Amino acid sequence: MSGKKDTNTEAFVMHRRAMYESDAWKSLGKVEMKILARLEIELMSHRGTNNGQIICPYDDFAEYGIRRPSITPGLRKLDRVGLLAITQRGRISSMRNPHHYRLTYIATYDENGNRIAPTDEWKKYRAGSAARNKTPDTKTYPVPVTKTYPVPGTKTYLCSRWSPVTKTYLLSIIYPYLPVRWRTRTD
Repeated sequence: MSGKKDTNTEAFVMHRRAMYESDAWKSLGKVEMKILARLEIELMSHRGTNNGQIICPYDDFAEYGIRRPSITPGLRKLDRVGLLAITQRGRISSMRNPHHYRLTYIATYDENGNRIAPTDEWKKYRAGSAARNKTPDTKTYPVPVTKTYPVPGTKTYLCSRWSPVTKTYLLSIIYPYLPVRWRTRTD
């Protein structure tokens, strides 16, 4: 071996064994793995110096083979488990400002070029403790409850607090779509 530095090496991202064995990594699905891979490709294309300002629009994720409806939940999960941090939120506007991402397991560089050690936020994640791992910006939506309420003088099939639906009303809506043998049947 000649002691010369090999200048023709490909760019790479190093993963540590502890990260592979962590609960955060084990909880990832296929979509989250593909999102991480796409962000690492974007980081490698900039020689690893733009961690914290990685820009990857949804179109790039879609070109990489990730379905558009899966991108946002995948990014939220990566943020929740601590493998990804969104440093600047994007906005939908005429300027099309995308998110800026930081991979927490890779070193970052400040504007002077000084190396900042990885924050390793993924070490804090514990599987099975969803209540502790939720971030404050996680949204929960109430599920509407459908109950049956009696409607005087009619047979109630589907009914909610706001709009009671009787058998006659229900049949008037779906009548054209019923098979012919069901149309003449009455209860």
